[in-house]
Amino acid sequence: MKKLTKVSLKIKGDFLYMSLIQSAKIFISSTGQAELKPLRDMLRQKLMDAGHLPLTFEHNFPIWTEDKLGDCLNQVIGSDVLILFISDKCGSYTPVDDNMTVTYAEYYKAHRNNKLIIPFVEKHIFEFFLENVEPYLREEINAFVKEKERHPESTYAILKNLLFQLESQNKILFRKIKDTGVDEFNWAFIYDVFNNEPWTYQIELANSDKACNFVLSSLSNVFKNVLKYYSRDEDINDILSRFNRMVVFQDSASKFVSCINGGRVDTIRLLEILMGYMNGVEIPHSFSPLNDDIVDELNDCEAICLYKREDDFLQLVSCAGDSNPCEKYHVEDEDSYVAETFRRQDDDSENIFYHEGKNKLYLTKKVDDLVISLHYKFNGEWTERKVQSYEKQILTAIMKQRDQFDFAIGILGGMLNG
Repeated sequence: MKKLTKVSLKIKGDFLYMSLIQSAKIFISSTGQAELKPLRDMLRQKLMDAGHLPLTFEHNFPIWTEDKLGDCLNQVIGSDVLILFISDKCGSYTPVDDNMTVTYAEYYKAHRNNKLIIPFVEKHIFEFFLENVEPYLREEINAFVKEKERHPESTYAILKNLLFQLESQNKILFRKIKDTGVDEFNWAFIYDVFNNEPWTYQIELANSDKACNFVLSSLSNVFKNVLKYYSRDEDINDILSRFNRMVVFQDSASKFVSCINGGRVDTIRLLEILMGYMNGVEIPHSFSPLNDDIVDELNDCEAICLYKREDDFLQLVSCAGDSNPCEKYHVEDEDSYVAETFRRQDDDSENIFYHEGKNKLYLTKKVDDLVISLHYKFNGEWTERKVQSYEKQILTAIMKQRDQFDFAIGILGGMLNG
């Protein structure tokens, strides 16, 4: 069998030689198609005979909660190694993301948790992929990244668009791909595996005896070199989990209310308190509950400015933090994010704007005659186009502090409007 290996093997983390451990938990991942069952069963038995603990859907998951997908992915997290088989069928899609199959979710969870992954792809499918799918799919993804300045949330979404184009622009290739009988999702799956993993094996999966021996030989070769070392202290995350939401809210509400005295509100102090709660956040790549890629981070809020309309101008009321704000903006000022927010006449939504020269993000909100503006900076360099591409993710991330933000806005709106 021919083994395809990337030019450089990039393997992160610490390593533990196999001689230091006696057995490994090995998750066998594939669709449940009948053609793969003999191979799965044979491999499971031989792994057991070798002293390992193979984990398969059929044999090791006797107790299920209502979240069967979550139960399965927890088994992946608890494993040391994931052996992945990809053939012509993609299997069922997850109930929470229709651009991801269950088998892909298993693979993705293993990849994100730095598990040792050994992928095997049906030989003739992999050869077809390299010649007829990979070059075109790579071109589409590169074009997407160039235009959007971000990676796509799903390779499968790009693949579907590619096939749609081929159907009218390259009918011969389109028919060629369709005639393989391979579920279209698997082309995207193979692409991600081929690009993410340091090695990808092609194998004739139908020949169970030969395939099983090859898998065991490949696994042995990997074990002879390195095996990633994983911590079992899963309870640490629970110990370090965030404070109870209600306790934090009660604390912040008390601080905000203390800013009111004699029927007046100390706006500077209130803004300073609010700024202390608007902490830095990670910007997610996707809203999928199965995709936890992070694009970048916003630093802690560095300034908050509050404006109020006075005739045809938006006059600065107060400002907290590191900022040198403009004292007033004309309501028709087309260069002012504050004025634009006011003109939108939308009191129900937050807005984001980005200044490339300052690498600064502004979150604004209108409340009757008031406009509040929060200032943030990214860790990395962004462009306006990239910010637009991730607008929903950015807003969602910042608004995780919605309790404190809304409470402060409520006080300001009630005390200063009218």
